[in-house]
Amino acid sequence: MIDVSNRITELVYRFLNEEISESELEELAEWQAADPLHKQLFDEVIEQHHLQEGMRAGFVAENARERVFERIQQHKKQTGKVVYLKKYKWIVAAAIVLVLSIPSLLLLQERTSTSPSIVTTGIHPATNKATLTLADGSTIELDSNGNRQLKQGNTTIQQQGGQLAYNSQADASSIAFNTLSTPRGGQFRVQLPDGSQAWLNAASSITYPTAFAGKERRVKVTGEVYFEVAKNATMPFIVNANTLGEVEVLGTHFNINAYKDEPTIQTTLLEGKVRVKGGGNSTLLLPNQQAILQAHSLNVVTVSEEKIHQIMAWKNGIFNFENQSLEQIMKQVSRWYDIDVKYANSIPNIEFFGELGREVSLQELLHFLEKSGVKFKLDAQRKELTVF
Repeated sequence: MIDVSNRITELVYRFLNEEISESELEELAEWQAADPLHKQLFDEVIEQHHLQEGMRAGFVAENARERVFERIQQHKKQTGKVVYLKKYKWIVAAAIVLVLSIPSLLLLQERTSTSPSIVTTGIHPATNKATLTLADGSTIELDSNGNRQLKQGNTTIQQQGGQLAYNSQADASSIAFNTLSTPRGGQFRVQLPDGSQAWLNAASSITYPTAFAGKERRVKVTGEVYFEVAKNATMPFIVNANTLGEVEVLGTHFNINAYKDEPTIQTTLLEGKVRVKGGGNSTLLLPNQQAILQAHSLNVVTVSEEKIHQIMAWKNGIFNFENQSLEQIMKQVSRWYDIDVKYANSIPNIEFFGELGREVSLQELLHFLEKSGVKFKLDAQRKELTVF
């Protein structure tokens, strides 16, 4: 006997990928006609298919099929607004499940007649924008439209859209320090004088010299920055993160999350080797390892490829909400959309999972978060979002 759940899973998947035959389409139609809830579940899929043009591909096809199967199984077991999942503690049944290889598939939930106070506003996702602060304290505003060349002593700074590139002939006597900072709602990229690349997430900064000289290459960062460091065995690259820790490398790819509103500083290594110092300790990281630094401790954990994908999602234009609490998600929302977030009551204890392209509007994102039952009130003029 054919497992009906598996069969419908396959049909839904083939329909969304435009691979379904006429006979299979009839079979899917019969399944929808058999139960009004079947059609409601299917309509949820189609609705999100149209809303989610910004969805990013990521999981392999087999994983997508498994996610669709999960959703159908959860739909069967669903009673009310909560469901117990083996992998998670009690979570809201309507928590976002945005499947990557298909546009999206959401847990079925009871629709309410009133919606949160969310209307079309002028609040948009982050764009390429930053402030360049020169050594003399003067500032230059940068955005996606910029195409200019600046001279700073013997250093040439070229802006092309959302990227700066340094070309320096300066000697040690003429080196100055610049700071590139992104606001909430901004991101930017800089090629440092040695050819190293740095990507800045929203509400982040990097301070660096206009030329590297001496025995080391030293920069300072806040917020979140991803580095691809140019190799130079004789001149280590050292990153000071929030004055609490240091990362020393010769040439490698790694990510630092050092937001001041986060409880730890996390350094994640993708390739190469780095030495992390802090809390009176020092440790050597290998690829797929992460150093977690607190004021008086430094711990190392191994991270899976899925976790690496989640950590690097911001650089790849994705919100990754796997195992994320509402509070964690709201911190990302605040930085990316440049809004203040406050809670009317205690923070709802909800976990989310799935992915969404970061180019979606705030309105679209809040629409998806609504699926958990959480309510929002947005004051666009004050740029303030209240969570109920």
